[in-house]
Amino acid sequence: MKNFKKSIGLILIASMMLSVLAGCSGKKENAETEVSKQSEESKTVEITDLDGNKVEVKDTKDINKYIITAYKGAMGSSILLGQLDKVQGMSNTKNFPWIRHAFPKVKDIKDYGSFDEVNTEEVLKDNPDVVISPKSAAKANEQMKSLGVPVLIDGIDVEDSKDVFKQTYDEIDLVAKLTGSEDTAKKYYEWADETFKMVEDRVKDIKDEDKVKVLPIRSDILQVFGNNCIWGYVVEMAGGVNLSGESTKDTGKFFADVDAEQIVKWNPDIMFQINFNGALDEKSSENYNNWAKDERFSNMKALKSGDLYLIPTGIDYWSAAIEAPICVLWMADMMYPEKFEDIDVKKYTEDFYKEFLDYEMNDSDWEVMAQQYNGAKNNGSSK
Repeated sequence: MKNFKKSIGLILIASMMLSVLAGCSGKKENAETEVSKQSEESKTVEITDLDGNKVEVKDTKDINKYIITAYKGAMGSSILLGQLDKVQGMSNTKNFPWIRHAFPKVKDIKDYGSFDEVNTEEVLKDNPDVVISPKSAAKANEQMKSLGVPVLIDGIDVEDSKDVFKQTYDEIDLVAKLTGSEDTAKKYYEWADETFKMVEDRVKDIKDEDKVKVLPIRSDILQVFGNNCIWGYVVEMAGGVNLSGESTKDTGKFFADVDAEQIVKWNPDIMFQINFNGALDEKSSENYNNWAKDERFSNMKALKSGDLYLIPTGIDYWSAAIEAPICVLWMADMMYPEKFEDIDVKKYTEDFYKEFLDYEMNDSDWEVMAQQYNGAKNNGSSK
């Protein structure tokens, strides 16, 4: 009997222990489920866009696809930071032929339209993690936000015209925070600072009377850039004198329309021009020859000597943003070759694209990137 009671007692104790263990197990499972739910819910971060808006987006490791609705700094920043595979859509890149040459998949990336012409229905249907859109597209931005699409604003003009690189660096920082590529951005800034410093050290002692007089022109010979934007300021950084530096002062614009008389009066030693069309065609290839034959400009030094150089176009126009350090070096070498005899600018450029884009350049790249007008001098980068 004692043995029987003892056995019953043991069975009851065992049952109680099993119940306790089962209860503990249930609590553990519930706790793990709760933590998991909390973890899922917390996979967002807050990013302040360039217009000061605080936007909640997915955590950087979960950002897999985003749309860029204008070729502002976000596109170039994405390429620089190695995030091109995450770009689900962007505006047309036909004016940037080297990007399409070096990275053919760019041509297949969907174009949702740009600025206020964005097809918001298509954007919503394709469900991007975030859209990067310029402030000037206010109508489209509000529409996308109302549909629940996270929108980061870019394309903000700098308030201080002297800080011409702020807009570019802000764009890089925005994409870096979104994609978790801050280390690459930091590495780029260090490279840019070193390049600018190297050029500055070599040209800083040039006397004012010995400085090369430069005219940076836009789409036409009668459109010139001031020093309140990168396109004009790079001339000064390279040690030259931007003859049109004050032409945009207090105008709120980056370029000025001038007449032929003013161009002749300036009489530049060298002219640098951005090719906003990206590639030369049969007609535009003759621009230099046509201007050189124009009687209005018959006594201009730059046109008589052939010193009109098209600025190369890579990720962006070299003088515009990310490649500005290369542009400053290239311009300085064109103006003062004796001070850069130990620097192979083409190799320096190729090293940059290899380092940051993991891309090996060859002659075909230079043919696309560094086109030059018929009749003008070689721009130092052409084949």
